[in-house]
Amino acid sequence: MPEKPDLAKLTHELAVEMTASTGTLWRAIADPDRWTTTIYTDEAYLALSIDGYSAPYHLKAWASTPRGISPLHDNEVIRMNADRPLAAIAKDITRRILPHARAYLLECQEHQKQLDYQERKENLIKKALSRYLQYITFTKSFCTEDYKIHSVEIRTDTIEMRLTVTPAEAIKVCKLLKG
Repeated sequence: MPEKPDLAKLTHELAVEMTASTGTLWRAIADPDRWTTTIYTDEAYLALSIDGYSAPYHLKAWASTPRGISPLHDNEVIRMNADRPLAAIAKDITRRILPHARAYLLECQEHQKQLDYQERKENLIKKALSRYLQYITFTKSFCTEDYKIHSVEIRTDTIEMRLTVTPAEAIKVCKLLKG
């Protein structure tokens, strides 16, 4: 009975074969303690694993993302016989999943940019509100029934907004904060 293939070794060999077949440098991330490994270029990430507890073993591959970029959804998994020649596996991956993996990585990177932008925007709003509430707390004129509109402008290289709070709203928030 054939032994289960060494996933880390197979990953490194596949990265070399993918480099030769596509003309693009592929790198491998193979941790022997993990059940998945990764081969990647600047334009695509592919996760790999060995499926099965006995022969015939199958190599599974699917589009993935690098650390720090949130995946959007589960991807289609392709299965290939792990005993096939590396050239055949590389050709199969290139034909069946590489175009999708490239598009998926771009989609995830764009989505991550939007998430990062939204997080920066929310943090700026929280900072501005915090500063404004500190100002309101220490300003006696806000404790009157004066309904002038006060505003704070927030500007960065990517965000421009104006935050407007009436004194009545500020007094309500101050009362909530004081308990």
